[in-house]
Amino acid sequence: MQDRLTKELRLQGITTLEEGNAFLPSFIDRYNARFAKAPQDPQNAWVPLPADLDTHYYFSIRATRKVRADHCISFAGQLLQLLPGPKDPSLVDQSVTVHLVPEGDIYLYHGKRRITYQPVVATQATPPQPTGQALPPAQPADPKAKARQRAWLFGQH
Repeated sequence: MQDRLTKELRLQGITTLEEGNAFLPSFIDRYNARFAKAPQDPQNAWVPLPADLDTHYYFSIRATRKVRADHCISFAGQLLQLLPGPKDPSLVDQSVTVHLVPEGDIYLYHGKRRITYQPVVATQATPPQPTGQALPPAQPADPKAKARQRAWLFGQH
């Protein structure tokens, strides 16, 4: 149509924007009368999206990650800790899907259920200052320490 319009403008001797805008409605009417076709189904095919549709689930780039024992996953150089609700099942050794939307936001899903998370920020420990004293002997590891830590992390205390 753009090629046809420029030829029509030249044939009519139209050289200004105002003349072109005045000519355009009559050109569109003639063009549509010649080339327009009635649709096979006159019913409108467009429907509104449901208000509760989670568009981030559908319109995103996806990657699958396996949940570690500490309820964390690694994605794009970040460590993300999943924050399951108190009644949610454990996701350890389960696969979750990371959805990256065009705006740059990250959403995590287990199936179609969205999972809340928080990035784990690594803190830098200050190196110990040499004191010239010998280090105390290493204490044996407490076998229940990990279980207590896990219980504290997931609100089971």
